[in-house]
Amino acid sequence: MSVGKIHDFGEGCACPMGSLFRMLFSSLSLDKDDLVIVDTAAGVEHFGRSLDGQCDHILCVVDPSYESIMMTKRVDSFARQAGLPVSVILNKVNPQVEKDLDAALEDTDVAGRLPDDPVIFLNTLKGRPLELDMPEIQPVCDVLEASWK
Repeated sequence: MSVGKIHDFGEGCACPMGSLFRMLFSSLSLDKDDLVIVDTAAGVEHFGRSLDGQCDHILCVVDPSYESIMMTKRVDSFARQAGLPVSVILNKVNPQVEKDLDAALEDTDVAGRLPDDPVIFLNTLKGRPLELDMPEIQPVCDVLEASWK
């Protein structure tokens, strides 16, 4: 499910999507083996609408940029206020940025590290699906499975 993303010019506030999300989640009937992953718009708007109160775990994707690191720290702060665990996926990691990312997020649970891979970059640039074997994604899957059981 994708929540809070504007798709058309002049669509207005994402608040109606938040209301729909809250209504949908309050009526979901999940079995013990069900897992729901929600992709929200980047940022903290959904915290202001208390949408994260409907979840069990927050997973942030962190690019190697100052803005992404600062946003992750804000998400972590809000999640702590909501009593929710947070894990991050370090994205576009290479040896030059890995130490700086680790230092900037030293108190954060790192669920995985995705490499700065030119094949991934070119596929996303061209809008193609990612069709490659990426063993680095397994730790992320492990975190999701652990938080779901």
